[in-house]
Amino acid sequence: MNMKTKIGRTDPYGILSEFLKLQRNLSKPPERRSNNRFVGKLFANLLFRRIAKYVPKEYTLVQEGLWIEGLEWVEWDGAIATRSLADNSLPLFKPHEVVALFEVKARGVYGGEKVCKKSLQRIGDNFQMARNICGSNLRCCTYVTLQERSPKKKTAVDYHGLTKSILQPVCLPIMLFESPVEKRPLEKAKPYLGQWELLVEAVSRLE
Repeated sequence: MNMKTKIGRTDPYGILSEFLKLQRNLSKPPERRSNNRFVGKLFANLLFRRIAKYVPKEYTLVQEGLWIEGLEWVEWDGAIATRSLADNSLPLFKPHEVVALFEVKARGVYGGEKVCKKSLQRIGDNFQMARNICGSNLRCCTYVTLQERSPKKKTAVDYHGLTKSILQPVCLPIMLFESPVEKRPLEKAKPYLGQWELLVEAVSRLE
């Protein structure tokens, strides 16, 4: 399959193409300000639009920030639930209503090995708390990042490896492309093979 066909017909490349196009049109934030949160929301929106078609019909994909009753100090980027949100209602779900949870990032976790481990452990702890409170109703916990860095040198921090080793015991870590995607032409983006298929399978098998 040539790259033109791949880009046009596969979801990860479609997401990446839209993401890069929209990101390039963003205003540059002033000094000491960051648009990272917005960029993360941008990717989450594109991701959820693509996976919506794989969600079993008996469930609802919640494509916005939400909370779980009894775990109100943790905000989730998205979920699959047994009900939809009523208009203007508080995005708070009872534990038995939550079938799947998503933590979504555009750029993964960086900042050195110590900072990375601490951040990933916090994410893992949040998923574990959700599993504890939701019980067997929560059938899928997924961490998704558009890009993650693999080490080019033996001395470099293995962010990709750390993410897998720390999160796999409690959730499904999905990393779509090798970082940095912004510095490569779309046709030279390096996907982590099989990741999108794992995500689609995890969502589809909820039925």
